[in-house]
Amino acid sequence: MFELPTFETSVVNPYDNFSNFNFTCNTKPVYRWRQHKLHTCRKCQAHGITTSLKGHVNCPNKNCACLQCSHISTQRIEAVIRKRRRKTLVRLEEAHHTNVQQNSINIQQAAQSPNIQLPSMDWINLLYLVNYLQHPSSMISSL
Repeated sequence: MFELPTFETSVVNPYDNFSNFNFTCNTKPVYRWRQHKLHTCRKCQAHGITTSLKGHVNCPNKNCACLQCSHISTQRIEAVIRKRRRKTLVRLEEAHHTNVQQNSINIQQAAQSPNIQLPSMDWINLLYLVNYLQHPSSMISSL
């Protein structure tokens, strides 16, 4: 069916890191199915009980306020916050990337068009008025 690996050894010195150790293998690699991790309730585990999460809706330690359970709850909340922050950062980076592309397209189009529009005088007067309302003394001295 399948052969066991054969070992050919000479006298091995324990201090020479197996330099005289010859290994030959006449077998095909054995493929194993990945063993799934059994998910357990962490609050029950903190109290010394190992229970599977599957079908563990009514946890006896659900409302426990001991130090270990509060630490577990805090870790869980922080993990959710980190997950949301990561998703938000990815979303912001994608939005920034699309905005940069859109702005570069607009700049290229403006450079190619002969009529570049400047802001109207009404807009400039409005900016002047806002600046005057924020710093009235500096505007009077500059006139």
